Order: sequence, then structure tokens, then C-alpha cells
Amino acid sequence: MYVLGYLTLQGKGTRANATAAAQLFRKAAKKGDVRAQTAWGKALAQGEGVRRDYREAVTWFRKAAEEGIAIAQYNLGYMYAHGRGVQKNEASAIEWFTKAAQQGLADAQYSLGWMYANCKGELQSDTQAVHWLEKAAEQEHVKAQNNLAYMYAEGKGVAQSPDKALAWYKRAADQSYPVAQYNLGVMYEQGRGIAQDYEQAVKWYRMAAEQNEPSAQYSLGVLYDQGTGVPANHQEAVQWYRLAAKNGDPDAKKELRAIERSRPRPAPVKQNLKKSDKKKGEKQKKGKEWGMRRTEKPRIPPAMPDDSDVMKAMREFGSFLDITPDDFRELYTKAYAEARARFFEERTAAQIMSTPVLSIRPSMTCADAVRFFDEHNISGAPVALEDGQIVGVLSETDIARLVGGTRRPSPMHLLKAVLEKPIEPNALSVPVDTIMTKEAICVQKETSLAAMLDIIHTKAINRLPVIDADKKLVGIVSRTDLLNTLGFFWWTTSKKCAEAARVPHAQAHPKFFSHGSERP
Repeated sequence: MYVLGYLTLQGKGTRANATAAAQLFRKAAKKGDVRAQTAWGKALAQGEGVRRDYREAVTWFRKAAEEGIAIAQYNLGYMYAHGRGVQKNEASAIEWFTKAAQQGLADAQYSLGWMYANCKGELQSDTQAVHWLEKAAEQEHVKAQNNLAYMYAEGKGVAQSPDKALAWYKRAADQSYPVAQYNLGVMYEQGRGIAQDYEQAVKWYRMAAEQNEPSAQYSLGVLYDQGTGVPANHQEAVQWYRLAAKNGDPDAKKELRAIERSRPRPAPVKQNLKKSDKKKGEKQKKGKEWGMRRTEKPRIPPAMPDDSDVMKAMREFGSFLDITPDDFRELYTKAYAEARARFFEERTAAQIMSTPVLSIRPSMTCADAVRFFDEHNISGAPVALEDGQIVGVLSETDIARLVGGTRRPSPMHLLKAVLEKPIEPNALSVPVDTIMTKEAICVQKETSLAAMLDIIHTKAINRLPVIDADKKLVGIVSRTDLLNTLGFFWWTTSKKCAEAARVPHAQAHPKFFSHGSERP
């Protein structure tokens, strides 16, 4: 069953289906298959094919970890290190990382090295950090190689050795790891224990910069600005500054502000070697241990005022505009209101609906529907024929009403009803079509976000089936989908406003380590 789940997840010999795979893992896990227990824990922790539940994930990771499964031990250590599903506990994280690391798991060895280097108090040990980083590095773990090189370069936990630092940076850089390529550039530019070589610095900075490493892009811009290692070219320098600023480098942003204000100043040189940036690595990583991929919905553009919104707002003034700060604020407020209204009218059901749709057949018994809801962690579903024609909607409320006897039963009403009158043995054996809501409220793919919000509110329902021109079921919009869309609207607009209002801040000095363990 575990193998079938794995094949279903990977789409080998069948269509990839994370939901079906998760349920196969769940069934096999309950039968004691330790591989399935690990996979089911991963599905729960990552929310792939099932509702995310960190606490339950920890339970299954622990079962497999106690049976000696290295990846489960590593994942359990990750949960303790980050406080997911359990209280954050560095000592417990180290304990489980150690068990996995002793079995040769490179990610666990790297994470253990990170923990020893960054923990405070008695747990901190640069010597232990070097020991475990070296074991992971020997297995070609690029981030461990980069971080081990840093330890040799700085003389932390080991005798300082620029030669060994250079060698480890080179091994990681040869695997196209941009942070190590940047760090090699730093060593050559500044002559850190080796002969200063600006041409080599340019070479490694460029390799990292072309992989969108912001510190390398900024440093390459500095060398072009100063004509060091390359012919001076201010235009080329500005292009690299802009790329670095776009990718979040604070020094590049400062430099661009200075250039825009026509106040030339010498570009400061970065002094610190750069750490392994785990956060970026997690975004780019495609489920190294879990093998899971999240299906993303089409990206919805943010609601920000455009020229048409500004022109509409300006026409509302009805007079000549001599812009003052107060006038501008009022104008922007009106333009933003136009953009907001446009956002709600232009976003359609087709853009935010969830697919494929989990539906049930009218001939199913209510008992089968209850099991279906439990297996898929949903509270309701459309009732449709085999050809996709929707004939109704069934929710937990309908089933609870059948058992509890009240129109809108709360959990306490249901409990009271069960205590006063035991459930009839055949109460849930009736077909779904006898208790479902037969007049299903549906929307078309073109229905606007504003209209759907109004329906959800006025009809007091939790989901809207989406149908096509032939009245076939093609998707579903839940309250969660609507809330996620609204959250995206407020997040993007607040982010844009925050970026516009951002003020210069003090130069940050990059540290070596940021995040420790890889995502399970």
C-alpha cells in the first residue's frame, strides 16, 4: 500500500494525485508500515493532499523515529527545532538530529552542525559543529561545505586554514552553489589568506550573480564602478546594482539612492563571507526529503491604482487641481477606492476556485458520506451525477440535523440529543439525496468576487459550486478560497504601501548561519 501511495504521488503509471496518495499512506501507517508512517507525517506537516496538522505529524514521525527510521528522526528533530506541533526544544532537536546523523543522513549531519554552532549556553560547541559539518560536507552537501569553509576561514572550532577554506568553498562552488561562489569572490578580492586576485574575484562574483545572488550582484557592480578587475563601466555597474536591489540587497539600494540624488560616494566593500541562505533554499527546493509539490492557483495581480483609476478620481474633483499634499492624499484615497472596486469586480470564480472537485453521488448512504468527509478532511461537498450534473449539496449540518433533530445543531445540541435519545442503528443508512439540500446555489466561472461574497453572506453558506455553460461541475469556491483571495488583496496592497514608505536603514552585516535544518 505504501508503494502504491508513492507511485500515486509521483504519477508513475497513473495520474499524480496527492490526496489519494495521502490516504494510502494513512491506511498503511495505521497498519504499522514505518515508511508509510513517515510519509503520512510528511503529508500532514506539509499539507499535501490533506489538511495541515503539525501536532498529528509529530505523532507519526515519532512512531517511525522510535523504530530507527533516519528520515523520521530527522523530521522529528526539525519539528522540535522550529516548534511545530511541539514546544520548541533545542536539546530534543539535537537528540533526534544526532540519531539520524549517526545513521549517515547528510541533512541531519548538516542540521546538527548548525545547531551546535548557533545554540546558546551549554549546547553551543564550535568543535561539534565542525565535526558534523565535515561529515555532511564529505557527502557533497553543498551548504555544509560552504559553512565548513567559513569555520576554517574564521578559525571557529578548528585551526584557521585559508587553504582548507578555499578548498571547501571550491567544492561547493563547483556544484553551482551561488553562496559559495560569492564567498570565493570575497576571498580573492580581499586576499583573505591567499594572493589577492581581482580577475578571479570577478569570475566567481559573476557566476553567483548570474544565479541571482544579490550580494554577488552588488559586489560585481562595485568592481565595475571602480574599474577593479574589469574596465570601469558605470552603466554596467548600475545594472548590477539594480538587480541586487531588486533581490533585496540593502547596500545596492543605498547606492542607487545616492546615484539618483547625484551625490557620488565610494561604494562600500562587503567585508563578511555570506552564510547559506536556508530560506531561499527552501523556496527553490522541490521536496528533497518529502517529495511533495504544492499545486498553486493562478497568480492574481495585486489591486493597485492604475492610470484609469487616477483619472476617475481626478474627474470627481470637478475643478482645476493645484496639487497640495492634502489634495494628493485625497486623490490617492479616491484612486485606491476605484482600484479596490475594480479588484472585486474583475476577480472571477474561475481564478480562485479549487479543482478538481470532491463530489459525492446521490445514491451513497449518509454513513458513506460521513466516511468520505473524514477521509478528505472536508465539511461538505456537491452531490453530482456521473456526467457532472449537480443535483444538490450535502454538508455536515445536514447529517447532524438527521442525527440530532435540530435545524441548526451546535455540538452541544447534538451531544444533548444523543444523550437523551440514542441514535437509531439505521439512521445513517438512508441515501444522500433524501437529506441533501436539493436547490444547490451555484455560480458561473465568470461570476465576480463581489457577487460571490454577497451570496456567501446573504445565504449563510460555506461553499459555492462552480458550473460551466452546460451546468457541469468544474470547481468549487469555499469560504477559505474567498478569505485567501481577500488576504492576498490586503497583503499586496499593504506591502506596496510599506515599500513606498520605507526609509533608509543602517547597513547590515551578514552572518554566516541563518536557518539550521532543511524542511522535512
